[in-house]
Amino acid sequence: MKGVEVDRDPPDIYNGITWRVTFLDDSSSGSNNFDLGVYWNNVTLKSGNQAQLTVTRLLGGETFSTCTGSTEVPKDKVLSNGQYYYARVFAVNDIGYSLPQISPTSQKPQVTPGAPTTVTLSVFSSTALMLTFNPPASDGGDAITSYQIDYSTSSSFSPMKSVYFTSLSSGAPYQKVIQGLTTGVFIFVRVSASNTQGYGLATLSTPSSLNPYSKSSGPTNVLLYPTSDTMLTVSFAYPTSDGGDTITGYRVEWDTVPNFNSVLTSPNKGYADLDASVTSSYTIQYLTTNQVYYVRVFAMNSAGLGTPTLSTPSYAQPYLQVPGKPHTIYAATGDNVGEIKLSWQYPRIPWHGVPCSGLITSPNDCPSPVGGGLASSTGGSAITEYEISYNELVDFSGYDSGIFVTTSTLFTMSGLTPGRMYYIRVLARNAQGAGQYCAYVDQNCLIVFTHVYAEAKAVLA
Repeated sequence: MKGVEVDRDPPDIYNGITWRVTFLDDSSSGSNNFDLGVYWNNVTLKSGNQAQLTVTRLLGGETFSTCTGSTEVPKDKVLSNGQYYYARVFAVNDIGYSLPQISPTSQKPQVTPGAPTTVTLSVFSSTALMLTFNPPASDGGDAITSYQIDYSTSSSFSPMKSVYFTSLSSGAPYQKVIQGLTTGVFIFVRVSASNTQGYGLATLSTPSSLNPYSKSSGPTNVLLYPTSDTMLTVSFAYPTSDGGDTITGYRVEWDTVPNFNSVLTSPNKGYADLDASVTSSYTIQYLTTNQVYYVRVFAMNSAGLGTPTLSTPSYAQPYLQVPGKPHTIYAATGDNVGEIKLSWQYPRIPWHGVPCSGLITSPNDCPSPVGGGLASSTGGSAITEYEISYNELVDFSGYDSGIFVTTSTLFTMSGLTPGRMYYIRVLARNAQGAGQYCAYVDQNCLIVFTHVYAEAKAVLA
C-alpha cells in the first residue's frame, strides 16, 4: 500500500484551515472506492464549543499511466565538465506543482578527451621507436583510462597497427616503445586518449615520421696514399650497412701509433669530420716527412659514429712523389703546314688518382704545401717539364711518332706529316721522375674530352 499524502493550506481570515488528503493507491471498482469521513472530532473552539468539520471531495480519483521522460539542460545553462550535479523533477497541473522527486545519485557532464600534447618520436633501437607524450589539456570531464597509439608506413594510416598504453600510475610524461619495426623504414605515429565516452582526437608525433636505425658499419675500400712530403690522402666508400639511416658524414682519424692513443697533438694526431655529400676522400696536411701514420675512417649517421675501418695499407709515410696527370688537353690543327696546337691544364689530381678532396667527378684542388706555392698535386716538388707524345695510331704503336718537351702548358707541335691525323698524350715530370700520361681515353685527366687528336696542317693547294 502506498498510503495517502496529506497537506494543508494556511489559515484563512476566519482562522479556518483546509486539509487535503490524496489517496496514492489505485481504488477498487464499484462501491469499494476510497472514501473519507470524520471518525471522531476532538477539535474545539476558543469558546470551548466543538468545531465543525466538513469533508468535501475536491477531485475524483484518477489513475495515470507511468510518467517517464528525459531532457537536456538547455545550452544557455553552462555546466562545468567533470562537476557532479544533482537533479529534481516536479509534476505540474492546473492547480500547481507537485513535490519534487530528487535523483538518488549525482552525475557530471563529460565528453571524449582532447588531443594528447607534446607528442615526440625518437629512435629506441634498430627495430623500435619510442613515443613520448603528455595528457590532453582537457580530459573531457572524466578520468582518462588509456591511450591508443596508431602507427603505419603511410601518412594516411592505411594500413595501420595499434598498441595501447594503460600504465598511467607512473605519471606524465608517458613513454611507449613500438617494437618489431623494420630497420630503415619510416613510420608515422599518432596517439589519442580515452575515457568512458570513448577516444578523442589524435595528435601526430613530432617528427611526423621516423626510421628505426643503429650505428653504421665501417666505410669500405679505405685506401691510404702518400701525396707529398707533408701530406697523405685517404679515400673511402659507402659502408656495407648504413644502420637503416642515411650516411651524412665521415670522420678521418690519424695517429703515429696503431691504437690511436698517442699523446701527440695536431697535426701529427687528429681527426676531421667531412660532409658525405661532397667528398669521398681527404688529404691530411702538415705532417712530418717520413713519419709513419696510421689512419682509420668512421661513417656517421643520426646515431653517431659507426665502426671504424683501418686503411689499406695500415700505415703510410709522407714523402715526395711524381706529379699527377695533366688534364683537359685541347688539340687543334695549327696555323702552318705540319703543325698542331696544344693546351692542357696543370695536374689537379695527385699521381695516385684520388682527389685530395671532393668527388672523382668533381675534384677539389689539392692544398698548397707549407710556405705556399702551387697545389700539391705535383707530389710536393715543382714540375720541371711536360712531355708530349704523339702517334699516328690510337694505341701509339705506329711508326710516325715522337716526343716534344716543354715547360709551358701551351705548345705548337711542328714538323708533322701534313694532313695526317695524330693522337696525343701528355705527362708531367719533376725531380722525383715522370708521372703518368694523360691518355686520350683517361677520364681522370680528360675532364672534357673522351679523346684528344688533331690533324696536322696540310700543304696549301
